[in-house]
Amino acid sequence: SLMADDLEAAIRKLESVARRKVCIGAWDTPAPGYERKLASAIDYERPGYGCYVYVMGELMDRDLLPELHFIRSPFNRRAFSSREEAEKSLRNSFQYGLSEEQEQKLEKYLEENLKETADGGWKLDHQEISSIAHISWEVRK
Repeated sequence: SLMADDLEAAIRKLESVARRKVCIGAWDTPAPGYERKLASAIDYERPGYGCYVYVMGELMDRDLLPELHFIRSPFNRRAFSSREEAEKSLRNSFQYGLSEEQEQKLEKYLEENLKETADGGWKLDHQEISSIAHISWEVRK
């Protein structure tokens, strides 16, 4: 995990144990639970980038010429125990808040797409695409 207060120190630690190459995965979404399809449907502008941008910046500053590839895969979001829990969680993924117009679009979207599952849970009726930035670079020894 690169969850660290000091990104440069974390990268150097990885390099200290690598023989030839360091490979890491970093999220490319701006917030946990960020739903691209939902954000697009309510005209929510992506609030920045995922942490991979900072990793790439640090490596580029050190002239390490990192390679960047995105690994995309469909995933089904977990089911929530209640409609209220689902709405709260989905709303919380928009960390900078929503305009009144976006709130209205969100309500409509959830009304149309948030469904009760056969086992009594609640989830959106579509798959989301999970995307992880795969970053690798050669270690200089």
